[in-house]
Amino acid sequence: MSKLNSKEAIVEFLKQEGFEVSEKEYGDVLVISDEDDFTIFSVVNDSQIELMVDICGENDLISEKLLTACCMLLDMNTKIQPTCYGIDNTEKGDPRIVLVDSLPLENLDVSELQLSLSSIARNTVSAVEMLTPYLKAKNI
Repeated sequence: MSKLNSKEAIVEFLKQEGFEVSEKEYGDVLVISDEDDFTIFSVVNDSQIELMVDICGENDLISEKLLTACCMLLDMNTKIQPTCYGIDNTEKGDPRIVLVDSLPLENLDVSELQLSLSSIARNTVSAVEMLTPYLKAKNI
């Protein structure tokens, strides 16, 4: 399988790579988990795959340190291509710090998706390590 240009092909590839893939609870959102319960949320449409990891909530961070933590994440954005950190405001009153990536499906191949998944895992670890001193309770 060299081209991953459909949701079905992506799901099949992820399962072959040892990931558990579910979409039951979230409708069109794929929930991708590995054996360590590392979870990636994904949406696949006709033109791209979007990947997102929830790092923590803004409310989980010490209020007085929020600006410093966010500035550090923005600075890290310059070093972590192809992924980037952002804020997800989907839930009112519960903004979430997330790590995101998106890839066009037109010519997506296995190596590109593997690189993205590897980058997401590595950059999630970096974010957790960087944010740990800024957490109200150190339980990310």
